[in-house]
Amino acid sequence: MISIIKLFFGLTRSINMSKKNILLVIFISCNMVFAGETGKMVGKVTDATTGDPLIGVNVVIKGTALGAATDENGDFIILNIPAKTFIVSASYIGYKTTTMTDVRVNADRTTTVNFSLEVSAVEGEEVIVEAERHVIVRDQTATTTTIEEEDFENMPINSYADILDNVVGVIENDNGGGDDGIHIRGGRSGETAYLVDGFYVKNIMSGGMATDVARGGISELSIITGAFNAEYGQAMSGIINIITQEGGAEYDVNFRASTDKLYNSWDSGRLEGTVSGPVIPTIPQFATFFISADRHHTNGRHKYLELPWAVLKVDENGDGVYNAGESWTDDVNDTYDYGEAFLDDNGNDMWDHAVYDTSGNLVTAAESWTDVANGIYDIGEEYEDTNGDGIRNGDVYALADIDGDGIAEPLKKGAREVTATYNWTDRVMGKLVLRPIDNLKITFGTNIQNNESRGFSMNYRQLPERNAVYWQESNLMYGKLNYTFSENMFATVKVSKYRVENWSGPKIEGEKFLNDDHELYSKQFEIPSDWDNSILDAGTEFDWLSYYAEPYNDVDQDGAFTSGTDEYEDLNGDGKYSWGVFTNLREGDAYDNTSNYEFYGSYPIVNNAGDTIRFGHSTYHNYSNDRFNTTQLEGTFTWQVNKAHQVKTGILTKQHDLFNFYGSYIGGGYYGTSSDPSFILWEKKPEEQSFFFQDKMELKDLVVNLGLRYDKLDPKSFFADPTLNLGYRYDGETYETSDLTAIPFSAFEDGLVEWGYINDDGTFSPPDNASVKKFWSPRIGIGYPVTENTAFHFNYGQFIKYPDYNYMYDYSNSNGIAIGGVIDGYSGNGETFANLMGNSMYPFPFNLGDWYIPPVGSPNIKPEKSVQYEFGLRTLLTPEYFFTLTMFYNDRYDYISANIYDADPTEYAVYENMDYGNSKGFEIGLSKLFTNNFSWEIFYSFSKAEGNTANETSHWYEAYYSSVYGTHPVHRTITMAWDQPHTLNLKFDYRHPRGYGVNVLGNIGSGLPYTPTDARGRNIDDENSGRMPYTAMFDAKAFYDLQIKNMANVRIYMDVTNLFDRKNVVNVFNSTGKPDESLNPNNSPMWIYRPYYYSAPRHIELGISVGLR
Repeated sequence: MISIIKLFFGLTRSINMSKKNILLVIFISCNMVFAGETGKMVGKVTDATTGDPLIGVNVVIKGTALGAATDENGDFIILNIPAKTFIVSASYIGYKTTTMTDVRVNADRTTTVNFSLEVSAVEGEEVIVEAERHVIVRDQTATTTTIEEEDFENMPINSYADILDNVVGVIENDNGGGDDGIHIRGGRSGETAYLVDGFYVKNIMSGGMATDVARGGISELSIITGAFNAEYGQAMSGIINIITQEGGAEYDVNFRASTDKLYNSWDSGRLEGTVSGPVIPTIPQFATFFISADRHHTNGRHKYLELPWAVLKVDENGDGVYNAGESWTDDVNDTYDYGEAFLDDNGNDMWDHAVYDTSGNLVTAAESWTDVANGIYDIGEEYEDTNGDGIRNGDVYALADIDGDGIAEPLKKGAREVTATYNWTDRVMGKLVLRPIDNLKITFGTNIQNNESRGFSMNYRQLPERNAVYWQESNLMYGKLNYTFSENMFATVKVSKYRVENWSGPKIEGEKFLNDDHELYSKQFEIPSDWDNSILDAGTEFDWLSYYAEPYNDVDQDGAFTSGTDEYEDLNGDGKYSWGVFTNLREGDAYDNTSNYEFYGSYPIVNNAGDTIRFGHSTYHNYSNDRFNTTQLEGTFTWQVNKAHQVKTGILTKQHDLFNFYGSYIGGGYYGTSSDPSFILWEKKPEEQSFFFQDKMELKDLVVNLGLRYDKLDPKSFFADPTLNLGYRYDGETYETSDLTAIPFSAFEDGLVEWGYINDDGTFSPPDNASVKKFWSPRIGIGYPVTENTAFHFNYGQFIKYPDYNYMYDYSNSNGIAIGGVIDGYSGNGETFANLMGNSMYPFPFNLGDWYIPPVGSPNIKPEKSVQYEFGLRTLLTPEYFFTLTMFYNDRYDYISANIYDADPTEYAVYENMDYGNSKGFEIGLSKLFTNNFSWEIFYSFSKAEGNTANETSHWYEAYYSSVYGTHPVHRTITMAWDQPHTLNLKFDYRHPRGYGVNVLGNIGSGLPYTPTDARGRNIDDENSGRMPYTAMFDAKAFYDLQIKNMANVRIYMDVTNLFDRKNVVNVFNSTGKPDESLNPNNSPMWIYRPYYYSAPRHIELGISVGLR
């Protein structure tokens, strides 16, 4: 757990304005109340001499319009306080005014502030004290980690994501186990909810957080790893809640900049700025603003790669193929050898063994092959083991024409490989707060993030600039109206618009290669004679598809648009012909004779006579574009009924507009002028509603948080049923899928053909709509303070999460791909129309024909569910040392997985609720509180994450491997790919009064699992039964603060990641369990060298920040 409090025990500082030193003891404690963005303050004011309560004392939070008067018992309550640090004063006639500084209010918590006022002999006397915070949170009912704005300044972190690895209970994996990402207490990566200012900002289509907040705009970050209360929904493992800053009564300007140019530069740089204050200086409480923006650019750790071996050499014998380092016998051995020709019966691009049932009876015969001496080494043939290592060593020779001059260059050890990776991120956060009348607060806010990046690819190492580029744009805009009816009651109405859009594909001349319409046009032309070959016949009609190319009349019949000759339709009105896929988009794989297609580049395109027609270029040829718009409306009502009960209730509705496009193999073809693309294209508009009620009961020795939540989802879509016989209906007649040719083209063009299912009696039934999903979730948390220095807590809850919407609608092609319309004059039959639409089963709204057993989304799947238990103990061992123990148990049900059906007319899979997971463990922590200028924390956690499958596609791959290798899935729980049994989280914080300090964060964890396999990839042990080496990562920040004439605060700092430059292994080859060795003899050294199998090396950024006040 990261420390959420700065603790000063045995010390109370006081400043008497009449220069009298008075010791005033003030107690402040925090506890968890409700989800949201604000906190509550309660307390008692008494006479310092008699201890009697004072009635009518005015308690005010300075810089705000918030305050309260004490009742007949001296108690006060202030609700609806923003999460930040305040100054609070208590004033009463005849008593000295007491002002308390550094009072921190956290979201979802109650801060207790008790005042003892002394009689004043002179009017206007004031006592100023610094608040202290008790370690034992009296009414804590769940494990929560809170990071405040000051922590962000002192820790080596630049975003919310940087801190997660150092939160106890949080694991991040990148080991290729099928569910990489952030995991909280053993759950899958998609089980966490992300909120900004109370609004959900998760990527509802594919999971993860879809936006980020500028570092300077964060007031507070809360991570709930225990059972959370009823206001939170759509999460099964944890909550990450970000509260942004608000402007104050005074102007505040901050700048921050850093660079890594001085050491191991990745061309990284950061620029940040914040400005805040009153809109009208003379009326500071009427309106305030806060604006924060930052930009981060880097080429990443893969910018330059120093090659570890002399792996690339010229082809010495000039035969153009790999030559083995060890000799072998090229024999006919009556067994299938890897590399020999075979008949691929099921189209899975590999030779399949015979399949037998458990009784040894033949189920499926092995595919036939040609047993020949084929001139290359085939797995299974005898070889000379020169070095005695038990394996045949792969070839060390490869061809690489790096500069494109037609001559292969040698590349020696230590040479640098340029990868063209980069990442640009811009983040902007803004907030405007209006208080036009008493008791009314209106807030307008926005949070924007734009990102563009290109990652590292093994396939495009030699032409990295042709690898895919990824773009993301997200924008949250919201408004909130908060009205306080009385000191004990307030209501909030919130409305938001959240938009996220993602693209991926090649970047052409600095621009994205997709437009918003995703139009596909068709043009028929005659094959030229010099293109005649075994695939294309000269003189025949050829259907040319070009992705977003405006239709034209091919006057010169050359099969391509010719400027000045061919007539075209200017659809986008730009006055020029708009090209689709350039003819140099990936027409094939360069260096086909090299291992694993590792070398891409320029290569000749030849005709059957061997003449070079032109040169082709390898380019990423898959495109995607998805977006969603979510409109959210929410209302909550909070009532402090009495001292023992605070009731909160709320209702929420969300309307989604989802769009997804994916196209593969666009712009391919034998000569690069044709295309045989495969498409996914759909648009859906599901709706969600929820309601919650919760009551916090604060009794004398017990605190109970009791809540109930209701969730409802309407997918608003039909679903595919593989158990029924697919068919069509047109003009009152029923047609099988094989009868598309009997339906006229015009019937499809006019939308007169229905899809559905043919019953056993031959009648037709339309598809069913997915059912509306409804679920109730009870939750309870109990806090029990035994003494002032020891407390227990317990919680129980049921939680649900809707699967990501891609799992509900994936592989849909309900819109077709000819959005721009079919070109006039195109004719044919139903089959022709279906092919034109990119879906051979159109109007069946799922594209099955272009994919191998596609896992089709199902909007009929139920929400996934978890049941959690947690027990915790917290005790103050001494005034300086704090101990915690937490135990947890979590069952997860109705996990979704792709289940394969032998459906008619083709085999496909459907996502269904069928899996289970479980996690359990304990967490132990010991902290030295901040005294003598330093503090430290050490947390150890033991956990076990198990389940019957690793991810949503596990059952699909079990069936696939069964057909390939003859293996059978195990029917028992397995270890999850993110299971890390032993984890240590450490923190050290040193701050000297003279302004310099050091902060270190550390994480040490046992190795993550992998599945041992043989050289062909067949499992030789249980799934995830192997373990990688342990990992250790330490990050540090060193800083020095100085003030310039009370005008500016300046900080010079250094951020260091991977302080000890440890080469942590994050992934391995399954055949060896090592990151740099594979048993597959066809893998060359260059293919084995994978820098992303290791963590990033040491990286240093130097920076400066300036604050003007």
